[in-house]
Amino acid sequence: APVQEHVRQASLQMQRYFRVLYVLENIVRHFIDSRFREEDQTTDWFENRASADMKKRLEQRRATEEQNEWHTGRNREPIYYMDFGDLSNLMTNHWSLFQEILHSQTWVQSR
Repeated sequence: APVQEHVRQASLQMQRYFRVLYVLENIVRHFIDSRFREEDQTTDWFENRASADMKKRLEQRRATEEQNEWHTGRNREPIYYMDFGDLSNLMTNHWSLFQEILHSQTWVQSR
């Protein structure tokens, strides 16, 4: 049976939203990564800056990815395994590196 038109239209709209969210999330990741690389003078900042929960989530997500071959194409850097909540926590937990640009932890946490 063909896909109903309203379902097809809704999927196209969701596709647009996903693309915007994907771009925004990766801009934030790049911003965080560049601030930490600049401050720490290394590309390997995750071990020192991530919380224990983030490190655990990283290992779980990598394990899931290895077990499920359809989980492909992810950037291998640890920050690409973190979600928006983790990104917010990285910024607020190291606020001195972000306060000049973002001004409010409350605003970061509410996003």
